Amino acid sequence: MLESYRPISFLPMFGNIFEKLLRRLLTIALKQNALPNFQLGFRAKHATFYQLYHIVDNIATSLEIKNYCSGLFLDVSLNL
Repeated sequence: MLESYRPISFLPMFGNIFEKLLRRLLTIALKQNALPNFQLGFRAKHATFYQLYHIVDNIATSLEIKNYCSGLFLDVSLNL
């Protein structure tokens, strides 16, 4: 039976297995408080917008009290 399928047919199956594995790992990490509070992406009821708000708030606070505020922003993409 497996001989009748092309290799590309197995990709959705591996994707589903990987997704279930990641969901289980995320559940375990949340139960054990393994994720830091500033990790907002891929968490329920936490949008990445809040991370942007946190950065802007830190910059504004630093400017108000006349401290230095540095940042490093990376935009990484893979072109395969």
